[in-house]
Amino acid sequence: MTRWYHDDANGIFISVRARNLFLAYQHNLICSISDMQPGILADQLSAMPIVDAERRRGCINYRHANLLRNQLKDDLVLHSGFVIYYKVRSDDRAFLRSCGLSPWRHPWRSYRLSWRNAKTSVCVCGMCPL
Repeated sequence: MTRWYHDDANGIFISVRARNLFLAYQHNLICSISDMQPGILADQLSAMPIVDAERRRGCINYRHANLLRNQLKDDLVLHSGFVIYYKVRSDDRAFLRSCGLSPWRHPWRSYRLSWRNAKTSVCVCGMCPL
């Protein structure tokens, strides 16, 4: 994605929302734990043992990639009526806010779906808060 965005000059065609998510996601992939965005996430991970923090960081990056994918699909109008919507976790909502996006808008919230019926987003590390 970095080559597509920077080298091939396709970044000029990306929406502002997707650009903000992409750059924040890319930053969180390569930065130190103490520099992760949002700051509340960096504080939580810094308080954990390094092995657990890196494991949880991988899970968080997995979910943030999913948020970026959903934004790109929304930009291209690829969401169908049969998409499974997930409740966005509190740390993911903070990430979206740090990117200047509202976690209460589409594509992270379906207006046709009651939150009571939505599934919680996937945690692969077993340490993420609900």
